[in-house]
Amino acid sequence: MSDDRMSGNLTLWSATPMFPPENSSFNSSLPPSFTDWEAPTFTAAARVRVAATMVLFVFAAFSNLSVLISVARGRGRRLAAHLRPLIASLASADLVMTFVVMPLDAVWNVTVQWYAGDTMCKLLCFL
Repeated sequence: MSDDRMSGNLTLWSATPMFPPENSSFNSSLPPSFTDWEAPTFTAAARVRVAATMVLFVFAAFSNLSVLISVARGRGRRLAAHLRPLIASLASADLVMTFVVMPLDAVWNVTVQWYAGDTMCKLLCFL
């Protein structure tokens, strides 16, 4: 009886093709051929992302600089003394994000491709 099962499985196995036909879109995980490749372009969606990034850049720079200056000058005396370093460090971290990551993201969206190399990519991912 086990031989009958094995022969049944064997016929199923041999009837299933190992690879899809050449013109089939069966496996979409395969890389496209070079004839199907198109160069990336600066689309309308990328323009909107760049504009939104610049608006957020101006807002984040103005607001975080004003918070940092306010905490550094000692204004807001109602703020507890143990919260001042926390607020200053949060505003500083936001300023690093604002002045480093946001402009580079906007430039990357404008150029459409990454030209800075692997090391710079890893450094900016770390930041």
